[in-house]
Amino acid sequence: MSLDKQSLKKIIVSLLPAVAMVALLTWLYLGTRKTETQPVETNETTEMRPSLPSLPQQENNVANNSQDGATPLQQPPAEQQAKEAEEASLPPVEDFPVEPPPELGDLSDAPLWKQLIDGDFATRFITMLDEVTMGFIPVKSLGAFKSGNVFAAVKENDEWFLTPETEARYAPFVELFCSLDAELAGNVFRAIKPSLQSAMNAFGHTDQTPEQLL
Repeated sequence: MSLDKQSLKKIIVSLLPAVAMVALLTWLYLGTRKTETQPVETNETTEMRPSLPSLPQQENNVANNSQDGATPLQQPPAEQQAKEAEEASLPPVEDFPVEPPPELGDLSDAPLWKQLIDGDFATRFITMLDEVTMGFIPVKSLGAFKSGNVFAAVKENDEWFLTPETEARYAPFVELFCSLDAELAGNVFRAIKPSLQSAMNAFGHTDQTPEQLL
């Protein structure tokens, strides 16, 4: 019996270190497990929470941008009202009708002018400039308007004078020249400039403008 007690005692003594080691490992494991599970529970709880709206953050960003000199997303009410009032005070576009460009017929009421603009005026005008530039009398362009009166002159005291009938040959041209308005003539010239340039190209003046030839 005593032998059995001694054997049991030896067995218990031999098992004590193993039990102590198991208890130590168990304590360490449980302590580590508790430490690890605590953040996990916190994370799970955080993930389950609904996300808060970001509107306050956006409003703070807008306020900060305004303080930093950045353009706000929306104008202040006072500035917006002033802008709308200014736009409302402007007359609509249709109140300013676009005036049509002047036409050749608006330049003069002289009878000779009505005859000159009949037909291809651009070609006639460039032909006249071309003839005058080369030192010729503009017969091709203005020959049709030649007066029927005979050119005549009289001599008085060793001086020659035109007869009244000869002077009357140029009366229609003088009347036309006096009836022209300089500003309106400039506007008409700019309006028909494309046609004049086309006529110049046909005459071979591709390296010149109507202004240069004039």
